Amino acid sequence: MIFGEYFPNPGAKPLAKATRQMVPHSTACFAEALGAALLTLAIFGFMSRKNEGAPGPLVPIALGITLITLICIFAPLTQAGFNPARDLAPRFFSFLVGWKEIPFTTNGVGWLTVYVVSPCVGLC
Repeated sequence: MIFGEYFPNPGAKPLAKATRQMVPHSTACFAEALGAALLTLAIFGFMSRKNEGAPGPLVPIALGITLITLICIFAPLTQAGFNPARDLAPRFFSFLVGWKEIPFTTNGVGWLTVYVVSPCVGLC
């Protein structure tokens, strides 16, 4: 679990059936899509030249605070990936260094739907 994202946040617990029932698959997909959408909205909102109330030189700090807040809200559900590359690249690395299919089968199709497709949907 070091290289990939898994829902629910396992907290060093094995992903047993009872643990998986804590956060349903649909809730995890919605959380990742919503988190990615909110982060994108904040980025575009703070960076827009038409936004007269933008924090100006403090944009990096405002975005950092936004990201920290989103992680605090969504991490207990899905570990707050929000970026397909954040999950996909480490899974491929794990596959290549010998973990075989384990990174792609531990959460069923959750690795694809929750951590790759849902953030892309949130960006649309």
